Amino acid sequence: MAGTISDINTSAQQIKSNTEHVLSAMSKLSDTAAKITILVVGVFGVFFALFMKGIFDIMLLAFAIYVSGVFVPTMTALYWEKATRKGAIASSVVATIVVILLYALKKPFGIEPIMVSLLVSLILMVVVSLITYKPELATPRLLPKG
Repeated sequence: MAGTISDINTSAQQIKSNTEHVLSAMSKLSDTAAKITILVVGVFGVFFALFMKGIFDIMLLAFAIYVSGVFVPTMTALYWEKATRKGAIASSVVATIVVILLYALKKPFGIEPIMVSLLVSLILMVVVSLITYKPELATPRLLPKG
């Protein structure tokens, strides 16, 4: 009996030691991620300060990024039964990248970047949702049609 208790005690000490080691490693990783995030945000801040013409351009870009990433997934989630989470994520991420790239390229061909990104967002939302749609996983409608 005494041997069993000492074995349990030894195992508990090992688990405690391993847990403390894992938590310490996670804390270091979290600190590193925070430092990298601060650096990236700082670089973007300097970029905007140096290259944007004024506050209006910055606000226009912020609005374009927000709308291109949120509008299509929100509307399809509300009004289309086959909209999926994967479709919304793909639509949001790619549309945001497209609008930022088009603004960085100084509106090529005179086309407003938000219009292109909304079109890309809609196409991706429909295509990815149709590919990943499973009727058994669909969210039931809250309000009946009609």
